Amino acid sequence: METILKIYNTLVLPTFLYGSENWTLTTLQRRRIEAAEMKLLRPLAGYTLYDHKTNDYICRELRIAGILDKTDEYRRNWLSHKQLTGSDCLHSHGTTPHVKKYH
Repeated sequence: METILKIYNTLVLPTFLYGSENWTLTTLQRRRIEAAEMKLLRPLAGYTLYDHKTNDYICRELRIAGILDKTDEYRRNWLSHKQLTGSDCLHSHGTTPHVKKYH
């Protein structure tokens, strides 16, 4: 189980979360993402759907944060970064970007 959790944390989670700070998820999409995640994690914890264990319980037992929690965290971090830098900020490492003008 430990090896599969390492694979989940190093490959699956980062791949899934790439660009997630810009996503707009509907309630239906959030439910589907959580269902897919739990379909993967429930057997890792040794439970079936009929054991009636909550998603939070399984995540706590496996000591992982849910994908949606991570997505929300990424979004909060991105929004705070945008507030600090300003929405029209160009990251040019201290130099003024050169814009070539065509007449």
